[in-house]
Amino acid sequence: MQQEDEMKTIIDSYIRAYNAFDTEGMLKDLHKDIVFQNISGGQVNLTTNGIDEFRSAAEQAKSFFKTRCQTVTNYDFEDNAASVEIDYVGELAVDIPDGPKAGDTIQMKGKSEFVFQNNQIVKLTDIS
Repeated sequence: MQQEDEMKTIIDSYIRAYNAFDTEGMLKDLHKDIVFQNISGGQVNLTTNGIDEFRSAAEQAKSFFKTRCQTVTNYDFEDNAASVEIDYVGELAVDIPDGPKAGDTIQMKGKSEFVFQNNQIVKLTDIS
Protein backbone atom coordinates (compact mmCIF):
# COMPACT_ATOMS: atom_id res chain seq x y z
CA MET A 1 0.00 0.00 0.00
CA GLN A 2 2.80 2.43 0.84
CA GLN A 3 4.42 1.71 -2.54
CA GLU A 4 1.10 2.51 -4.28
CA ASP A 5 0.84 5.78 -2.34
CA GLU A 6 4.39 6.73 -3.37
CA MET A 7 3.70 5.91 -7.03
CA LYS A 8 0.44 7.89 -6.94
CA THR A 9 2.23 10.90 -5.40
CA ILE A 10 4.90 10.82 -8.13
CA ILE A 11 2.31 10.41 -10.91
CA ASP A 12 0.19 13.27 -9.57
CA SER A 13 3.26 15.51 -9.31
CA TYR A 14 4.26 14.67 -12.90
CA ILE A 15 0.75 15.43 -14.22
CA ARG A 16 0.53 18.72 -12.28
CA ALA A 17 3.85 19.77 -13.84
CA TYR A 18 2.67 18.66 -17.30
CA ASN A 19 -0.54 20.69 -16.98
CA ALA A 20 1.50 23.73 -15.86
CA PHE A 21 3.97 23.45 -18.80
CA ASP A 22 6.69 22.91 -16.13
CA THR A 23 9.33 20.78 -17.87
CA GLU A 24 11.71 20.74 -14.90
CA GLY A 25 8.86 19.61 -12.66
CA MET A 26 8.08 16.81 -15.12
CA LEU A 27 11.72 15.70 -15.04
CA LYS A 28 12.26 15.68 -11.28
CA ASP A 29 11.04 12.09 -10.72
CA LEU A 30 12.32 10.61 -13.99
CA HIS A 31 15.20 8.15 -14.09
CA LYS A 32 18.16 9.40 -16.15
CA ASP A 33 17.57 6.48 -18.58
CA ILE A 34 13.81 7.12 -18.95
CA VAL A 35 12.21 5.49 -21.98
CA PHE A 36 9.15 7.36 -23.25
CA GLN A 37 6.77 6.26 -25.98
CA ASN A 38 3.67 7.92 -27.38
CA ILE A 39 1.25 5.58 -29.10
CA SER A 40 -1.69 6.98 -31.07
CA GLY A 41 -4.14 4.82 -32.98
CA GLY A 42 -1.99 1.75 -32.31
CA GLN A 43 1.11 3.32 -33.88
CA VAL A 44 4.22 4.46 -31.99
CA ASN A 45 4.74 8.05 -33.15
CA LEU A 46 7.42 9.15 -30.68
CA THR A 47 10.11 7.37 -28.68
CA THR A 48 12.74 9.04 -26.52
CA ASN A 49 15.63 7.40 -24.71
CA GLY A 50 17.20 9.16 -21.74
CA ILE A 51 16.31 12.31 -19.87
CA ASP A 52 17.89 14.70 -22.41
CA GLU A 53 15.76 13.40 -25.30
CA PHE A 54 12.69 13.48 -23.04
CA ARG A 55 13.42 17.10 -22.03
CA SER A 56 13.80 18.12 -25.68
CA ALA A 57 10.52 16.48 -26.69
CA ALA A 58 8.70 17.98 -23.69
CA GLU A 59 9.99 21.46 -24.51
CA GLN A 60 8.96 21.11 -28.15
CA ALA A 61 5.47 19.83 -27.22
CA LYS A 62 4.81 22.92 -25.08
CA SER A 63 4.68 25.08 -28.21
CA PHE A 64 1.76 23.08 -29.63
CA PHE A 65 -0.77 24.11 -26.96
CA LYS A 66 -2.11 27.31 -25.39
CA THR A 67 -3.61 25.24 -22.58
CA ARG A 68 -3.58 21.56 -21.73
CA CYS A 69 -5.00 19.52 -18.90
CA GLN A 70 -4.73 15.85 -18.07
CA THR A 71 -7.17 14.59 -15.43
CA VAL A 72 -6.69 11.11 -13.98
CA THR A 73 -9.98 9.21 -13.83
CA ASN A 74 -8.61 5.86 -12.58
CA TYR A 75 -5.42 4.37 -11.14
CA ASP A 76 -4.44 0.70 -11.41
CA PHE A 77 -1.32 -0.52 -9.59
CA GLU A 78 0.62 -3.74 -10.08
CA ASP A 79 4.03 -4.39 -8.51
CA ASN A 80 6.37 -1.59 -9.68
CA ALA A 81 3.98 -0.24 -12.32
CA ALA A 82 0.87 1.88 -12.55
CA SER A 83 -1.63 2.48 -15.30
CA VAL A 84 -3.82 5.58 -15.23
CA GLU A 85 -6.83 6.46 -17.34
CA ILE A 86 -6.74 10.08 -18.46
CA ASP A 87 -9.22 12.64 -19.75
CA TYR A 88 -7.33 15.16 -21.88
CA VAL A 89 -8.37 18.65 -22.99
CA GLY A 90 -6.06 21.02 -24.84
CA GLU A 91 -6.36 24.24 -26.82
CA LEU A 92 -4.06 24.24 -29.83
CA ALA A 93 -1.57 27.06 -30.32
CA VAL A 94 -0.68 25.94 -33.87
CA ASP A 95 -2.43 24.41 -36.86
CA ILE A 96 -2.08 20.64 -37.22
CA PRO A 97 -1.45 19.69 -40.88
CA ASP A 98 -4.69 18.29 -42.36
CA GLY A 99 -6.27 18.58 -38.92
CA PRO A 100 -7.48 20.97 -36.26
CA LYS A 101 -6.44 24.61 -36.34
CA ALA A 102 -4.88 26.95 -33.77
CA GLY A 103 -7.52 27.87 -31.19
CA ASP A 104 -9.40 24.57 -31.61
CA THR A 105 -9.96 22.45 -28.52
CA ILE A 106 -8.95 18.79 -28.54
CA GLN A 107 -10.65 16.39 -26.14
CA MET A 108 -9.78 12.72 -25.81
CA LYS A 109 -9.43 9.83 -23.44
CA GLY A 110 -6.17 7.97 -23.05
CA LYS A 111 -4.01 5.92 -20.79
CA SER A 112 -0.54 6.40 -19.36
CA GLU A 113 1.57 3.51 -18.13
CA PHE A 114 4.33 4.23 -15.61
CA VAL A 115 7.09 1.78 -14.63
CA PHE A 116 9.08 2.61 -11.50
CA GLN A 117 12.58 1.79 -10.30
CA ASN A 118 13.82 3.13 -6.94
CA ASN A 119 10.94 5.67 -6.74
CA GLN A 120 11.73 7.07 -10.18
CA ILE A 121 9.82 6.68 -13.43
CA VAL A 122 11.99 4.52 -15.70
CA LYS A 123 9.43 3.99 -18.47
CA LEU A 124 6.41 6.06 -19.49
CA THR A 125 4.01 5.14 -22.26
CA ASP A 126 1.15 7.43 -23.34
CA ILE A 127 -1.60 5.71 -25.32
CA SER A 128 -4.47 7.44 -27.12
